[in-house]
Amino acid sequence: MRQAVSGWKEISLKVLAVALAAVTWVVAVSEKNRTTPAPTFDVIRDAQVTVKNVPQGMVVTDAPSTVTVRLRGTRELEAASFDEVIAVVNLAGATPGQHVLTAEPLPPPGFEVVKSGAIRVSVTVEEIVSAEFDVEVAVAAELVPGGVLQTLASPSRVEVEGAASAVGRVTHVVALARTLVEEPLDEAEQNGEIEGEDLPERRQAAVALLLALDGHGDAVSGVAVFPSTALVSW
Repeated sequence: MRQAVSGWKEISLKVLAVALAAVTWVVAVSEKNRTTPAPTFDVIRDAQVTVKNVPQGMVVTDAPSTVTVRLRGTRELEAASFDEVIAVVNLAGATPGQHVLTAEPLPPPGFEVVKSGAIRVSVTVEEIVSAEFDVEVAVAAELVPGGVLQTLASPSRVEVEGAASAVGRVTHVVALARTLVEEPLDEAEQNGEIEGEDLPERRQAAVALLLALDGHGDAVSGVAVFPSTALVSW
């Protein structure tokens, strides 16, 4: 009887030892999987530079369009497509002038940015200004084969707005007339108070695009003319 009990005791100890060994192996494998990093890959992308918190009354006139960033993700994402990468430049508190600021990349989901240092970019900020100009008229030759003696523009004076450096390059505003329109009747004509031979000679009119030009006659970019068109008559 004692031999049977001793045998069972020995078997139980062996089973317990095997069970403990199995548990130890499972824990070791789990710990290894937890501490061993998943395989990764690196990829280099151009990040689109975007600005935020531009101060009121200011405009960005010069900044890089992209910066190069290195991204790292798990191997399972290597064949996946991902959204456009952007790098944000915060202009809060910026004053007119040139600034060297940090561009903060925003990685797509599942990726991280591998940094070797801050990404610094040069950004120029200018004040938005406006100036008034008299409107000069230019009529397309095909509209006036015989030439034009006198022209009128409505409005005759307009406002040009934009960055200070751009507005400073504008020397004159030209109304370029290319599309004929029917000139509206004045009040007396509409009421039938003027008839027959007493009717005034009808003037020709055209809708003209207003162009802000520099001293060389080239259009200045980065400015807006208000209003953008004028009615030219002759």
